[in-house]
Amino acid sequence: MGLVSRVASSGQAMTVARELANTLCTKSPEVVRNGRQAFMHANDNGYRAAVRAAADSFCVAAGRPSAREGIAAFVEKRKPVWPADG
Repeated sequence: MGLVSRVASSGQAMTVARELANTLCTKSPEVVRNGRQAFMHANDNGYRAAVRAAADSFCVAAGRPSAREGIAAFVEKRKPVWPADG
């Protein structure tokens, strides 16, 4: 993915990290922010797709007669009587 731009020797990670941080501090905050957002968006598409699919499934299920009956039964503290069409 090209994420590693440098490797630190043992015990030098903080020094190298500070050098990189100092370099990033000289860049436009807006450009750094946009770059981070682009990176995060590109790398969390699987998560976004899963959340989108879950939300779609929930919306379909929530609109079904069985969902309304389940909620009503819960609120009324009774056993549900499931409709034939689900």
